[in-house]
Amino acid sequence: MTEQQKQALRLRAEDLTHEEIAEKLGCTKQNVSQLLNSSIQERCYARTWRTRQIIYPEINKWLTSKNISLTRFSKMCGYKTTMPIRRAIIDGRNVNKEVIDAILRVTGMSYEVAFRKGDDKGE
Repeated sequence: MTEQQKQALRLRAEDLTHEEIAEKLGCTKQNVSQLLNSSIQERCYARTWRTRQIIYPEINKWLTSKNISLTRFSKMCGYKTTMPIRRAIIDGRNVNKEVIDAILRVTGMSYEVAFRKGDDKGE
């Protein structure tokens, strides 16, 4: 989400009208509508990818409870792109120890908890 989208959302949350937001941001009311619509769509997408795709329920729960997107989680793990994390928690392939260690460090989970799949029987 861009800084302008975040600012528009914050101002809208303060009950400012589109016109008032446009004045503060120096743009048109139509641009404010576009900013708000696109930011809401991005936020919705950021939430929905988790429940549909993550193959590890405990990692999914952790991300959902903290409302963390894949992009943010990747950055927290020390990666500039989402690819290593995506491979680890969505595809479950080509995962190296460095990626696993980063995920465990950030989540505070043990390997057994974090990487237990939904159909695995845990104790």
